[in-house]
Amino acid sequence: MPTPTQATESSIARRVTDWLEPRTWIMLNTLVIGWHSSRWTGIA
Repeated sequence: MPTPTQATESSIARRVTDWLEPRTWIMLNTLVIGWHSSRWTGIA
């Protein structure tokens, strides 16, 4: 059985990952799209 500190740590970590994941995906998509568009404009 986990100790109270471990339980709070895991819940905090889960909340942080839940909060970060969408932002990380948005940031990655923005970077990839920007990189591709800059390459296309550079080629064109």
